[in-house]
Amino acid sequence: MTDEGMYFLGGAFSMYMLAMPLLYHMVEAEDPEEDSLGPLKFIFMWPVVAIEVIYIIFVGEKNDDGTGPN
Repeated sequence: MTDEGMYFLGGAFSMYMLAMPLLYHMVEAEDPEEDSLGPLKFIFMWPVVAIEVIYIIFVGEKNDDGTGPN
């Protein structure tokens, strides 16, 4: 891998690690007594959710084939 690729991955990893405490304090569990690990699950999965949202914005919904109202 080239140096540019390593710098990109290092920057992405740094941003992921810096965002974790911020997101942890921004998100709270819907029912803390039932699922107290909700915020922890979110801070580890937020990159996946962000990629899904970006995909839906650019490509569109998976269920919408353009043949009628959904």
